[in-house]
Amino acid sequence: MVLIHLHINSPLQPMHRGDVVEDPLLAALSAEIDGVEIVDAGTLSGEDYRLVSCDVVFAVPPIAAYRAGRLLVAECDRIGMTRGSTVTIKGLEPTPVGRMAGVRVRLPDLVDVDGEDERYVYFSAELTRLVTLVGERLGDVGTVWSWRVREDLGSDITVHGRESERIIEALREILGPEPSATNMSFEVFA
Repeated sequence: MVLIHLHINSPLQPMHRGDVVEDPLLAALSAEIDGVEIVDAGTLSGEDYRLVSCDVVFAVPPIAAYRAGRLLVAECDRIGMTRGSTVTIKGLEPTPVGRMAGVRVRLPDLVDVDGEDERYVYFSAELTRLVTLVGERLGDVGTVWSWRVREDLGSDITVHGRESERIIEALREILGPEPSATNMSFEVFA
């Protein structure tokens, strides 16, 4: 088997990485090539324990390696991967993928963890409400890709879209009236 490494320039929770990246890409590759599997995946945290980026490694039959790489590049663009992401086949030169901007809105005052879900991920009813609100109101500006709550760091919502300025403007409009978003800040990561 040949390894194809996908570096995702987005701070995705592991469960969201599975939902929005691994599952659809594996399905797309498997529809075209027999024997494709994910053999490794992980999420990188920075020194401040905030999520930074993630990676997925696919194993494909040697005869289909470059075809799988081309399919993966096309699918990454189709699903809305952020700029700065790459696909690397057999450890060779990385191919840039992704055309979208990425913005993380930080909500430092939203620290209450209400429990754990069935996947052992912390959740907050207030963060869930805000994620739903943002998802419903962003329209064609962007898409919520991930979110996270931590008592020690506050909460984050990660959005991919065409233009970071429009994403920030929309997030300010949507979250501005919300008391739990009073001290929000923005990080453009792609």
